[in-house]
Amino acid sequence: MDSHGSSSGNYNSLKRLVDDKKVVTVSVTDHYDYKDKSGNVKSDNMGPIEHEFEPRPGNTGESGLAGKTLTPDNSLPKQSVDGDTHIVINSNLSEQGQAETFAHEGYGHALLFVEGKPYLHEMIHVDSGFKDTNQALNKAIKDATIEADKNFKSQ
Repeated sequence: MDSHGSSSGNYNSLKRLVDDKKVVTVSVTDHYDYKDKSGNVKSDNMGPIEHEFEPRPGNTGESGLAGKTLTPDNSLPKQSVDGDTHIVINSNLSEQGQAETFAHEGYGHALLFVEGKPYLHEMIHVDSGFKDTNQALNKAIKDATIEADKNFKSQ
């Protein structure tokens, strides 16, 4: 990767993840293991994927638990089991959905965690809904998923 230069945001995000000392693993599966706040290792299912929404750039319209990023952050109710960062992609997603979900989890949550920046959604109640106030995460996810969508469609 060091011998290649690119203007691709996703390529450069991948390069930053690969170059970092922290280990990040990726799996495509229908379940994941996590450690709870008491240190107990448990397992959870990713669950089914529905087709509820009209597709738009960066989103296939699939819904459900598409992905999960587990970090060694002891303040969270679900943490990494081994001190590394784990990106889990729901195997029930379409291939395009998996690509977009990796962009969301990898170039949003995992990359910001590795960089020591706020990496979680920060939801506040607004009117009859919720708004995410973590603008850096929102921008990273939007840019990455839209690029992943374009890259997938250009194959």
